[in-house]
Amino acid sequence: MTDTREKKNRSGKDRRKKKSIHTGHRERMRAKLKAVGFQGWSQYEILEYMLYYVLAGKDTNEIAHELMSYSCGGIASVLRDACDGFKLKDVKGVGEDTVLYLRSLKYLIDYYRIEELKNKPLVFNRDSINDIISILDLRSSNEKLVMLCLDRAMRIKNMVDITTESSTYSAGTSVDRIVNCAANAHAANVVLIHNHPSGSAKISSQDVLITNQADALLKTLDIFLVDHFIVAQNKMVSVKMSEHKRKLNKGCRF
Repeated sequence: MTDTREKKNRSGKDRRKKKSIHTGHRERMRAKLKAVGFQGWSQYEILEYMLYYVLAGKDTNEIAHELMSYSCGGIASVLRDACDGFKLKDVKGVGEDTVLYLRSLKYLIDYYRIEELKNKPLVFNRDSINDIISILDLRSSNEKLVMLCLDRAMRIKNMVDITTESSTYSAGTSVDRIVNCAANAHAANVVLIHNHPSGSAKISSQDVLITNQADALLKTLDIFLVDHFIVAQNKMVSVKMSEHKRKLNKGCRF
């Protein structure tokens, strides 16, 4: 009986001691954040800290390492995986609430980046397009056609995933949606961005067909199609500037 009581007492002391260590560590991390933000922190430390808000009383440092190891990358990989309903569920210490929390962080970051882009005219250089590609996850394994609706000053009014409501990438359906969404957004200018999950940036006849049809119909509404970009891995090509489009318009065969 005495041995049992001693074991219980030791167990209770160990739990209190562990809780005390975590409490002190978290307070030190919060003080560090107030002093320098995340400057100089490792990615593990940042993820560990962010998990405080969903995993009270747990060793979030260990869970952060488990998440980073599972996703084979940094915080960005973890947040992307959180948006995939089939991932992260097997990571030790991670439940549905944690996955939803991480997903909400990704959504918040994307929302913030889009709002930032809306505050300034769009400049067509590799950095700005890469930002949009990253936000819209256009390097994923799913084929997407995304439209940017812009005002006359080239500021982004809206971003629309044209393929959202269709499982197939068909010219007719896509062009109808492009025109309807552009009109509803009262866009003055439109940019199309389309990924090729195969990794090849070669422009297809369908890419050219969609570009030509959308261009013609948008003109009837006084909306200008600025360009249609094809994205594949780290490559990006312009359909409007392509030799393929010029040849196709002349009726050349391939």
